Amino acid sequence: MTGVLSWESGMVVAQGAVEEPITKPLLKQVRTWPAGAISPLQDCGEQMTWITFKEAATDGGTVNLEEYTASVTGYISKGIDDVTVSKTIITRPNQKPWMTAEVRTLLRTRDSAFRTGDKEVLRKARAKLSCAIREAKCAHAQRIHGHFKDTGDTRRMWEGIQAITDYRKTITIL
Repeated sequence: MTGVLSWESGMVVAQGAVEEPITKPLLKQVRTWPAGAISPLQDCGEQMTWITFKEAATDGGTVNLEEYTASVTGYISKGIDDVTVSKTIITRPNQKPWMTAEVRTLLRTRDSAFRTGDKEVLRKARAKLSCAIREAKCAHAQRIHGHFKDTGDTRRMWEGIQAITDYRKTITIL
């Protein structure tokens, strides 16, 4: 809460006060590609006879393009769902987008070094943490800039804008 406190008629009143909204941690669904996931997906695509989808969408010599597209994209989506892993992660309102597991581990290491009181270990832990934060921020910036490299690919540009503004819908923790 920000503002100026004043005394009016026996009450303390905050002038120009703005209530800071309290936001709860959020659950996000994230899909990850495990190591070696591309090979089964490629095998799935090679084994499929793609003409089957066209025949299923053909009615009286004409191809229903919407049905054809829906069936192909549905098959591809199913293949991706089969090889990727869905994780539910918790994000907190003060969690930075560049925060990685390595940085969190180094934060815990620095905190434990502080609690032990060993100045040399603390100095080394701080140095490693600073370097890891710098690298994580650089990697995050490169990921975001990657969305804007090809100006002809508007989908990637919108993904970049959504990543910057954190537009994706999320589920709140109850």
